Amino acid sequence: MRRLWTGVSRLRLSVVVAAIFATARAPESCSSSARRQGRPGRARRSLRLQLGLGVTALAGLVALTATVAAARETTAAASATLRSTTVAVASGRCSKSTAVQVATRLHVGVDPTTGKTPIAQVLCGPFLGRGSRGMVASVAIPSCGVSITWAVFRYAAGHWMLVMKLNHGAFLSKVGSDIREKIGVLRPDDSHCFPSAWKTRIWHWNGRRFTHTGWKVTQARPSFLSPDRKVWCSIYDDGSPMFCTTGDPPGTQHSATLKRNGDLAICTDYCTQNWDTRAPLLRYGQKNERSGFRCISAMEGITCTVISGVGKGKGFLINAATVTPIGP
Repeated sequence: MRRLWTGVSRLRLSVVVAAIFATARAPESCSSSARRQGRPGRARRSLRLQLGLGVTALAGLVALTATVAAARETTAAASATLRSTTVAVASGRCSKSTAVQVATRLHVGVDPTTGKTPIAQVLCGPFLGRGSRGMVASVAIPSCGVSITWAVFRYAAGHWMLVMKLNHGAFLSKVGSDIREKIGVLRPDDSHCFPSAWKTRIWHWNGRRFTHTGWKVTQARPSFLSPDRKVWCSIYDDGSPMFCTTGDPPGTQHSATLKRNGDLAICTDYCTQNWDTRAPLLRYGQKNERSGFRCISAMEGITCTVISGVGKGKGFLINAATVTPIGP
């Protein structure tokens, strides 16, 4: 690389010298020619020509200098990125860039068009026992499913190794030193990106391998009825508040409207004219989670709360007789 820069520098110096020499000699040469030939017009044309050559040479010098500088900056940036990634992988640092490098090297979900593994999620933690350095990564796909494969890697003896790989996508989260896997359950009437239920299980390292709990299914329906069919709830996916209302005649009904920030509005008069008699039942003991809200069905009524964020834990309990605010 140094030889290349040296060659370019010598070329640039030669151009400078040639340009200066041509510019400096032009008047003298043209004057001598004019004296010998007695043709001032031709001398002036010769002068303009040589000056033009000098300007062209200087312009070439400027362009060459800019090109060399840009090449140096690009090479330096690429070298810095390579050094950073190499250091991250060598040091065992858990990150998305490390996951790309490790998964690609171990041939996990490599995209044949790019030669690299696209990563959707990365979790870092002691998933393989106390003091261990683990990394969980899912392979990204361009769809609402987010991922198509996920794997667990362990850093030991100066390098990352593959511990477990599952050939299906999932939404992943940490539960202490365990891994929660969440997958949508599509029913026949569900649209592709909006499952009406989710199943989850927990992965735990037992000292030799990963084991998992059984699947736990949670409903994720956009609307449902209480088991006694006297309360109807609806949860939208567009960021709107959720609500539950009773089916009593107008003037005696009551309802609750809950926002994601925990704000709650209670109505005890003419609340709504909507009602879905065909909505499925949320039976006693079942949960329904959708768009950041969780509703649980019990004998005393339907309890709905915000799952996360500033409104976490805030909500209400509603049944055929009353509606009551709950939460911090």
